[in-house]
Amino acid sequence: MASALALIAVVAANSPVGASGAGWTITPVVSGLERPRGVAFDGRGNLYVSETGKYFNPIDNVSFGVSRTGTVDRFRLSESGARLVWSTAFDSLYDSAHGAPEVLGPEGLTTFCPGSAADSCQVRMIESESRDGVNATTKGLSFSQIGHLYALNPETGKPTDKSDVGDQQ
Repeated sequence: MASALALIAVVAANSPVGASGAGWTITPVVSGLERPRGVAFDGRGNLYVSETGKYFNPIDNVSFGVSRTGTVDRFRLSESGARLVWSTAFDSLYDSAHGAPEVLGPEGLTTFCPGSAADSCQVRMIESESRDGVNATTKGLSFSQIGHLYALNPETGKPTDKSDVGDQQ
């Protein structure tokens, strides 16, 4: 089930910043996201969104474990809307068996575009939980290397694991 949340853009229409809201329009830009947790723009008309994923495994409906439902998406923005350029899957740790459903996966995003070439942009994402990190835990769930920092190729979305950032909880 897609998230009821939609990423929105607020567009000012002849209204000063800080006005009471008259003249402002709220327009959905991207919808159908699975628990969006991070948003970044690269200044070149691209929007990046990290989606933490589903709070269950869609394959076997198990209520606790690791699935591959988290993503980082790149959308190309234009006046006619947003077009998905790529979507890269990441692990999500989910738990709907112990209280309220919780999902941990792709979260913080940042971009840095110092040059004018399309490939000069850098995209970074922190994932709070990963299959490699969970598998590396010691008995008693002493998590030591769960979170990871990834660099994503801005043209293809291909991820490169840059470093262990430890437990993000």
